[in-house]
Amino acid sequence: MTMAKDWRPSPSGHPASAATVALDAPSRETVLVVDDNPSNVRLLERILARSGNIEVATCLEAGEAFNAFVASEPDLVLLDLHMPQMDGLEVMARIRAAVPDGEFLPVIVVTADASRVARDRVLAAGAADFLTKPFDYTEVTLRVRNLLETRRLNLALRRHNRDLEMEVDRERRRLAMVEEARRTVVARVERVLHGDGVRIHFQPIVDLWSGKMEGVEALARFQETPARPPNLWLAEAEAVGMGVEAELSLVRHAVAAWGQLGARGYLAVNLSPAALCCPEASAVLGSVPRGVAVVELTEHVEVADYSQLLEVRARLQSAGIRLAIDDTGAGISSFQHVLRLHPDVIKLDRSLIQDLDSDPARRVLVRALMALSDTTGSEVVAEGIETMAELNALKGLGVRLGQGFLLGRPAPVLVPSPAAAAAAGQPSWSRSGP
Repeated sequence: MTMAKDWRPSPSGHPASAATVALDAPSRETVLVVDDNPSNVRLLERILARSGNIEVATCLEAGEAFNAFVASEPDLVLLDLHMPQMDGLEVMARIRAAVPDGEFLPVIVVTADASRVARDRVLAAGAADFLTKPFDYTEVTLRVRNLLETRRLNLALRRHNRDLEMEVDRERRRLAMVEEARRTVVARVERVLHGDGVRIHFQPIVDLWSGKMEGVEALARFQETPARPPNLWLAEAEAVGMGVEAELSLVRHAVAAWGQLGARGYLAVNLSPAALCCPEASAVLGSVPRGVAVVELTEHVEVADYSQLLEVRARLQSAGIRLAIDDTGAGISSFQHVLRLHPDVIKLDRSLIQDLDSDPARRVLVRALMALSDTTGSEVVAEGIETMAELNALKGLGVRLGQGFLLGRPAPVLVPSPAAAAAAGQPSWSRSGP
């Protein structure tokens, strides 16, 4: 049985569940006095009336005590030990059985028997305290106040625990949703990596003077729905701890597709510093003939420690694998890479090439990077060439290699490009198919 006080209607009008009962201390606290002696009852009423904001409910018959308890929903019970019809401890047992688990309802047993035996019997039965007759005003007042304060603390603790449980439950549900979302992403990434969800396209890297294709850059295209650019797809893989695995898988796809393509020149693949430093990267790149592989380092944030990258750089050189810095000019990190790693290839970002023919500031930056490449012994490749004016401006600045839509769009198969042929006077390469 549950106390009536714990089943108050909620503000919405619906019954409140046991987990959401009103646990705040009431504005007036109720004390139930159960004693078969009317004089004792009246005396206790007067004492409690002077004790503050206390409402007193009374019962003169032990047999009606439980009903009075249910009706009054007390915060404390003053219970006579010796009453006709039913012993006070029997009444207390019925009351305590109706109190919800975890709730503290103090019961003070009142008796004229001041013996130690009576006291121990009462306390062993579960009473919170013990008062002897005749009553002492101060003793009654202090014991009642102390126990009511203890009940208020119990209510506050239960409210706090309830709030914690709700917060823990919300966090548990949030984490479950996060984990479910993560499992979905992991499954999607694995399906793409180990299935047929990836196609490799190649964009030609062309000699701007001769029109000869010097190499190709391998670019991943994902067949997964909804369609997203590769950087977003790889970011999703990174978010679930599969970024390096995804990058290395794409390099394997690129190497396999390049072998089937039968293209001349070098093969450029993109790797982040984390993937490049992975021991498996050397094994994957080592499957390409010596002098053919070029790793384009993709990184748009500053690398704090270059020591590991420098070690990897040395291993790449000894294996005949060249290093390129991608997106040079797009941010501070690309310049740091050039200065610290002394790459074999510097790739000028599209932001430097766009409107190069009409923007003197861009031409100054390209000249500076050309001078830097002379110092480091690096080859320069201009990315994102889209107009003849841009191509001619690059040739005027001495840039030898370039790639972009003008010279050839990324495609699974390479065919001659009329635009590149017109620029150089010889066949170049372009997109196959519609």
